[in-house]
Amino acid sequence: MLLTAEHWRLAHDYHRQRQNIYYQSLHQAGIVSGLAVCVIPPPSEVAQEYRDGRWLLIQPGVAIDHNGNPIVVPQPLAFHIASEPSISGSLVVYVVINYVDPDRLQGLEERQLLQETFRIDEKITPPNDTDVELCRVLLEPGEVQLEPAADVLNPEMNQLDLRYRKLAQVRSLEQVRVAQVTQGQTGDAVTFAKFSYLMQSVTALYPAIQGTINQVTLQAGAEQLDYDLFYFTLPQLLTLQESERQTLRQYLAGGAVIMLEVSIQEANIVELSAVRQQLRFAIANLTDESEIASVRQEVETELNAVESNLTQQLW
Repeated sequence: MLLTAEHWRLAHDYHRQRQNIYYQSLHQAGIVSGLAVCVIPPPSEVAQEYRDGRWLLIQPGVAIDHNGNPIVVPQPLAFHIASEPSISGSLVVYVVINYVDPDRLQGLEERQLLQETFRIDEKITPPNDTDVELCRVLLEPGEVQLEPAADVLNPEMNQLDLRYRKLAQVRSLEQVRVAQVTQGQTGDAVTFAKFSYLMQSVTALYPAIQGTINQVTLQAGAEQLDYDLFYFTLPQLLTLQESERQTLRQYLAGGAVIMLEVSIQEANIVELSAVRQQLRFAIANLTDESEIASVRQEVETELNAVESNLTQQLW
């Protein structure tokens, strides 16, 4: 058989695709090792106009992207953050690394060997599936001086935020998907952030499960929403339209779970708790005289009814 360049290309693509399928099937994308990020002074070889406090050093390392492609950084690389926040507000910048397909590079016809490579970018939108996040930083208006975070769990302005670096690991067997219902408006950012932290912790708490959360509306219809848990507040539930209620009924019939947040005031728990306290105080101050035994029994009966109602409200 005469081996041609096309035969070699087909064999190369076959083995690369098999490798990618292996990584995609058994592993989650992320950093395998290295790729640490730190703040450095401006390199001596850069022009004077770029000698500022916006320089990072990315250490050598290995990562795997969402498509199963290996990303290998063989030597330290200096990286300059160029994004500028507006005068009136701050800006979150994401530093990510991407795999670059060697088949799409220019000048292939002049090369006898193909070398897989990568690209480091800064983005002002959250990373997508093909990005591997290295760090992020919240830039403040004016002159920027990057620095390490004094508190790595709570970075401040212009400090490196390494909390969202994902490590490559064995893929979870199951995925729990949570939806925060917004009804067409922006949902509670604080609640969404708390749910996000919980979902990030799921894999560490139970490695066989991975959790994700998204903000959704119910207007799209049940066939476009595939979630295990829907989070509502009571005011949201009371204002749902009939079509949205029908969507929820379909999900409940299919085994989904609805988490409804009801405040103490909305559940009338404050009034019930006050009545319970008064009844307990009254029973404690009753004497054991036989003529008031019927009164004690009536008060105890009322207390039991209040406690039963309070338990129903809480659960």
